[in-house]
Amino acid sequence: MWSFLIVSAVLVGLGATAPTEPPRNITKPFRFKNVADLIDMDHKELEQTLRTQAKASLGFPYPSSASCDMDWTFGSDCVEVSLVLAKQIQKWTGPGNCGSSKENHDPGKQDCMYQLFYGYDDFIYAMHQTHDLQHLDLFYMFFDKMPYGCYGWSYSYTSDYDMELLDGGRNYCNVWNLVDGTGLSHQPSYSRDTTNNRCTEFTSANCSTN
Repeated sequence: MWSFLIVSAVLVGLGATAPTEPPRNITKPFRFKNVADLIDMDHKELEQTLRTQAKASLGFPYPSSASCDMDWTFGSDCVEVSLVLAKQIQKWTGPGNCGSSKENHDPGKQDCMYQLFYGYDDFIYAMHQTHDLQHLDLFYMFFDKMPYGCYGWSYSYTSDYDMELLDGGRNYCNVWNLVDGTGLSHQPSYSRDTTNNRCTEFTSANCSTN
């Protein structure tokens, strides 16, 4: 039932219509002709491919292009975690939560301009665009059941994959803002793990403006 609700939230929409293909300028690691193709994909194989891509380059303190991969643990069941995050993405779809036009002349809050492409019990695929329309990032979240909760791995990267080296921590904040916005970060047994060589400018990120 939960699986049906999450997929329905994407393919039918809870107040928003899911696009049939990802936004512009996406060249790596995948360009899905139709988001429905994800239903038949091996999510574990996809995760391993992304993990390989996420490895930091030698001699550079950050990943070879602006991106962030993180490990998470949650005290809730993975199905619940995935559903809560999918709903939060839809809540922050569009510019409605960005603030006023005057505020948008500043870096401003970024709890807006998300889009959910696909959600399931063990997998989320979505995007976030900054409200000034200057940056568009894709992110994936994978979930695995643990004895007393859920393990998650997330990967966010700029859609102009080979063009951006530094992002001010934006790809970290893409996922952190969502997790914190749902309240999952305040649950018992919650943890988050990443480093600068896995997550561009992680230690200097300011998620109130990213």
